[in-house]
Amino acid sequence: MRSVNHEIEVKRGTPAILNDLVAVVNNVMRPTSPQGYRMEDEFPHLLGAGNAENIYYIEEDGKPVSVIAVKIWKAYLADHMISVASLGSVSTLPEYRGKRYATIILERIISDLETRKASLLLVSGTRDLYKRAGCVQTGRMYAYSINRESLSAISKDGRYSVRKIVRRQEAADWILDIYNREHYRFSRDINLMKILLDAIWFRRENWPMELFEISENGARVAYLIGYKRGSERRSMNVMEMAGSRFAIINSLPTILNELDADDILLRVHPTDTRLIEILDSMNCKYQVMPVQGTVRVIDPSTLLAELGNLVSESGWHCSIDQNGCDFALHCDYLSAHIDARTPSEITHAFFGSCDGCMKIDLMFTDDLNFI
Repeated sequence: MRSVNHEIEVKRGTPAILNDLVAVVNNVMRPTSPQGYRMEDEFPHLLGAGNAENIYYIEEDGKPVSVIAVKIWKAYLADHMISVASLGSVSTLPEYRGKRYATIILERIISDLETRKASLLLVSGTRDLYKRAGCVQTGRMYAYSINRESLSAISKDGRYSVRKIVRRQEAADWILDIYNREHYRFSRDINLMKILLDAIWFRRENWPMELFEISENGARVAYLIGYKRGSERRSMNVMEMAGSRFAIINSLPTILNELDADDILLRVHPTDTRLIEILDSMNCKYQVMPVQGTVRVIDPSTLLAELGNLVSESGWHCSIDQNGCDFALHCDYLSAHIDARTPSEITHAFFGSCDGCMKIDLMFTDDLNFI
């Protein structure tokens, strides 16, 4: 990824040109969506004025024709804060395709991220465009299927109560407090929390989505955001949850009734051992899946430093050779040895689930933070 094309100029957005940039994204991503269901409404944290400088684009014929947006923020892995860039809204107008514009923009973005020594790039897609740039599907999560029959084994506990929240932004403070207790998460402040709770996901007609407050003896202890896809009217997906796992499980029958669904798809973090024990005792089936999209380590030296003792405590001993923006990662653990040199090899070495990988778990990449 050193072949940044200097003949074609890649520009960065400003609030003044934001509407033109978002128009390209809508033209590609939402060409037939009704008014009010636009990409800037779905992803205000990515395509809003506050993030305009992180929207990269190429002009032709005096107008933007190819766009990629990035959100720069922090995330936590086992309470270790790392620097992350999330990438999405990759859009080139149909009549300007075939000119490698998206590739050129992506190369520029990665070059800029290397300069600022960002740790990790998360991409909301699995296209060859991303794979050629060294992004890979990796990480793991457990996708549990829960039906009404398995929930019938739950003995209703009167300590817990469920309430659907309509005035979501007014709930941002306590939701943020519960969310920030999770060990694997993105960094949010109150302003971002309010933006996410006001996104169009909660108002789309064909994707009914609701926020539920869960209390124990009158005190808020958890929340859950569930939705149904238009094509899966009897299934509820959990977009995000945080807080007491016992309270969440106890509340699922009520939430199913509220959303008029019969079964639930619940993604569980692999370190959430207590919740896994509960679901396994209910004989719920699951699949092991990679995290959504693709991932690429940008600067392994920075990542290793940010992860601190998370690597060493797992028994791995690592060193990094660097030549400019090229890295070689060397790690040893008992009889296992890693010698990774390409971005994809280095990313698998950190986050892969195979033997001979460090198996560091990532946070979810497709909750309210989804790009």
